[in-house]
Amino acid sequence: MSFKTYALSEEKLIKIARLCVQEQGSVAGVRAEASQGANLLETNSKCLRFGDDIYSFFRNSRWYYESEYYMDHGSASSAAIEAVRDVLCKGERVFPQYVDEHDCIKDIEWVKTDGKYVEKSDRSNYVKGKTVIHNKMGSTYTFYAFPAPGCDPFGYTKNAYDYVMSHGGSSEPISDDDGRVLVTATLPELYKDCPKGSAVRLWRQIIGMKSSYDIFNAAVKKNTKIWQSEHGLKADGIVGKNTWAAALNSLK
Repeated sequence: MSFKTYALSEEKLIKIARLCVQEQGSVAGVRAEASQGANLLETNSKCLRFGDDIYSFFRNSRWYYESEYYMDHGSASSAAIEAVRDVLCKGERVFPQYVDEHDCIKDIEWVKTDGKYVEKSDRSNYVKGKTVIHNKMGSTYTFYAFPAPGCDPFGYTKNAYDYVMSHGGSSEPISDDDGRVLVTATLPELYKDCPKGSAVRLWRQIIGMKSSYDIFNAAVKKNTKIWQSEHGLKADGIVGKNTWAAALNSLK
């Protein structure tokens, strides 16, 4: 899936980055915040009045705490500014388009996993696709991920999910440990269908090999078999659906 991109002046880009830093802190958190903001603008009917003006959305929607102050007086590193540029200007989002919510823990009223109330401050209680979050503003949504240590829980409302699915959305972005998108389409079956590419770099990173190379060679296949054996999978050296699922689960 390709994501919408936005044209922003350097001044506006920096101000959005300042707000994202205030909201989430780390560069990975900044990528998540910018991704969620763009998603919200594009999937929430209440945001239609902003059209394609994503700067005004961040500044004036009142979705963000004291946005004008932090955009004018906050600070952002060059890495944070580049992270926002990647997400908004280049379309490199770290969430699927339906991820449209997040809350700091103090704004959450209750959390349920598999229908049972759980302690909201215990991050191990949050399970992707199973944990339901309800905040003080009255929104209820499903947990998707903590993008980095110390970040808010991010998730998706039913309205956003249904909107995206009805408009052809399906695949999820897959990111490296810095929150940079590597794969934005359905994950390929490595070794058979995709001997080279960004998916290979991600896979090499997962199994502890040098991730700057993008070739699935005999050494990668050997290490893949070892990884599969260690994770209770069929050790065939092919990174198919089950192996990807186990790998992505191990990254949570």
